Amino acid sequence: MYTVVTSSHPLCSRNSFSFVDFRAETWVCPFGNQRNPFPAYYAAIAVDNRPPELYPQFTTIEYTLKKATTMRPIFMFVWTLA
Repeated sequence: MYTVVTSSHPLCSRNSFSFVDFRAETWVCPFGNQRNPFPAYYAAIAVDNRPPELYPQFTTIEYTLKKATTMRPIFMFVWTLA
């Protein structure tokens, strides 16, 4: 178990839609287009050794947060009318 990897601005967590550069050990936030470094505990991450949130079939990940939050939960519903 590990903590959620987030970008600094805008605050978003790394997910299957993020671009990951395994050589440079960075990832790009899809919302702010900001390059972010991997945390130190991701030293073993590689193309063939990825955490679950980087697989395209895992678009939803549940995290158990260890620290208490002061923010209320936000629920976003998206409808497409096509």
